[in-house]
Amino acid sequence: MISLLTNNPPQYFAIIIIVTFSICMHELSHAYMAVWQGDDTPAENGHLTLNPMVQMGPTSLIVLAIVGISWGAVPVNPLRMRHKWSHALVAFAGPLMNLILAILFCAIAIIVIYNTGMIPTHWTNQRNMFGPQDFFFWGATMNMVLFLFNLTPAPPLDGYTVASFLFPQMNRMNQELKNGLLVGLLILVFFSAGLLFQFAGSIIDTIIITILKIVGFSS
Repeated sequence: MISLLTNNPPQYFAIIIIVTFSICMHELSHAYMAVWQGDDTPAENGHLTLNPMVQMGPTSLIVLAIVGISWGAVPVNPLRMRHKWSHALVAFAGPLMNLILAILFCAIAIIVIYNTGMIPTHWTNQRNMFGPQDFFFWGATMNMVLFLFNLTPAPPLDGYTVASFLFPQMNRMNQELKNGLLVGLLILVFFSAGLLFQFAGSIIDTIIITILKIVGFSS
């Protein structure tokens, strides 16, 4: 991440802004869904906000700036929620927001490309350049990464909470097994983060190229 600051400062700061905004929106969605389901814990703890110092915290922001990895958290209490499926709904709200943001960023990228003729620089291997089309492409890609990653059915990710509701037997796993899954998740992130970004980027590329072809765009 620091090397990106040296090689392409505009892209570095754009990614910081995109990831910070996207994680805060993810956590805010958890918070509002929890309140809607009867749990006022997020409101009582000041989490009905987009403030990254609240939703992410200084450590997460520093690690993001240096390493490119970040996280957020919203306190919730499933015991205060109205329905047995409320906790799963609260968990799914975060990834769903990232999917919505991915679609919105993708749509704006298509509009920018279509109206300006500027294509994402990675299509031409001009990686030292960065324009508005790149900003929205990376916004779509980062949110697709967050959507896919957070649906991984391993604790403490949202996908585990959703999967535990769909498959109640998962709740019977002992803590040692959960800890093992967490370690496995960390190893997976370390070794396959690049593949996840490539996969998410290919999805966004395919969507953008397909729609541009449909509307008759030619570069």
